[in-house]
Amino acid sequence: MYFPADRSEVTQSWLIDAISAHPTFINDAIETVSLSNLGDGIGQLSVLVLADIITTSGTAHQLVVKLQADVPELHQMALKYGHYESEINFYRYFSDQVPVRTPEVYALDFD
Repeated sequence: MYFPADRSEVTQSWLIDAISAHPTFINDAIETVSLSNLGDGIGQLSVLVLADIITTSGTAHQLVVKLQADVPELHQMALKYGHYESEINFYRYFSDQVPVRTPEVYALDFD
C-alpha cells in the first residue's frame, strides 16, 4: 500500500483506495469523504488529517490519518529515536493487550 509523503497527497481517492478493503467497508462502501487538518501548530511529531466518512448505509465514521512530521528537524528526531517504528509496533502487537481503549487501525506501515 502506498502511504502519502505529505498532507497534499492525502486525498479522497487515496483514502478510499487505502481502506476500502477493510472489513468495516467491504459491505458498506464509502460514499463520501471530507478531509480537514487536525492539530496544526501544536508541536506534533506528525501531520494529522481528520477524515469524516459516510458510507452507503448512511453510517458516519471519523478517522485520523497520521503522517510523518512535516518539519524536517522533527522528522529526523522521530527517526533517530525510533518514534514511528515504536508507534507502529504498539498498534501492530500490543494495543489489544493494554487495559485502555485504543483506536481501531484501518491501515498502518512505515518506511
